[in-house]
Order: sequence, then C-alpha cells, then structure tokens
Amino acid sequence: MYFCIKKYILFLGSIFLASLFHIVSYAFFPFFIIYWIINKFNLLKRKNIIFITLITFIIGNTSIIKTIFLNLNKVFDTGVISYGLSYASSKYAEQASFMGLFERVFFLMLIIIFIDKLKVDEKNKIIISMYLTGVFIYFLFFDMGIYARRFSSLYKISDIILIPNLLNAIKDENKYLRIIIYIMFILIVTSRVIAVFGNPSGNYIPYNFLWNY
Repeated sequence: MYFCIKKYILFLGSIFLASLFHIVSYAFFPFFIIYWIINKFNLLKRKNIIFITLITFIIGNTSIIKTIFLNLNKVFDTGVISYGLSYASSKYAEQASFMGLFERVFFLMLIIIFIDKLKVDEKNKIIISMYLTGVFIYFLFFDMGIYARRFSSLYKISDIILIPNLLNAIKDENKYLRIIIYIMFILIVTSRVIAVFGNPSGNYIPYNFLWNY
C-alpha cells in the first residue's frame, strides 16, 4: 500500500526487507515501469486487457521465453542464466497447476466483464494493475511453471482488496449470475485451504516463525 500513497522509498524499503526472506521479492521492482506504462497508454480498457492476455498466453504456451533464455545463455554464457534454466527443470520445479490457472482466469474474466463497474480511482487502478501484472507474468512464464507461480504470486497480495471490490461490483447483477460467481469463489477458497493442509512439505500448518528453525 506504500505504492498507493506514493511513498516510494518505503515501498522500496519493504521490498528490500522482504528480500531478506526470499530473493524473489525483487520481482516487485518492475512494477514501477509497468504501472507507468499502464497509466501512460491507458491500458485499463477491456479490449487492451483482452489483447495483452492473448499475447502473453500465446507466448507462455509456445516456449518462446525458454528459447530466448537458451539463446541468451549461448551468447553470453553466464552462470546466472544457466542456473535459472536448470532451476526451472530441477526437483523443485512444478508445472503451473490447473487450479492456479483457473483461479487467475476466473478473476481476470470478472475484471474484463465488470471493469466499467469497478470504481477505478487511483488506488483501485494500482490494485487492478498489480493483479493484472501477476496474471500476465503467470501466462508469460507458463511453460516454466516454477517461475510463473513464484513471480506472479507476489502480485496476488492485491486479491485482498480486489476480490471484495469485484464482489461489490456484481451486487446489482442477475441473482443467478451472482450465485454462480459466489459458488465459484467458494470453490476456489476451499481448494486453497485443502492445498495448504495437504502441502507435502508439511511447513504450512502449523506455521513456523523464524525463531522456530
């Protein structure tokens, strides 16, 4: 929320602190540029969102990103790119899950359908932009499942504000449509709860704080 109130130094400081727990937090840095582009070209329009969705989904499902990294690795022969490629196919790597894809597509469709009913003030514009950034990153790296999930999951923090706004936007819609959307939402939440309790690493429940290790 530091970004929303334009306290950019605190925003950068919070990213740095988060990076002490996991370096993937640095994936938040590009949001400065991304949000500027969204604002500059007024991309929060239905047709623009659909166009970017299609482009990122096509790229992510045709191994273009992986091919680019492979070629960059041949040209520059750096250990960083080589490590990144090997990590994407290591024992830690997982393919992007069906539920992860379904959840993002579901809320993306709601944004596209009800974008005109969402109160798009400055703060909500940032929240919507943040969520869409996560979705587009997920699609873009879809062929490299672990990066799709880890990079995009950072931006899912916007769910906390975006989802209530979406549910509020449909309150005057046909009651059967509302019931279907509520049921889908409940299914998504239930699947996430089951995923947390069924996590094979066993590190989610009970939660371990830093001093527990």
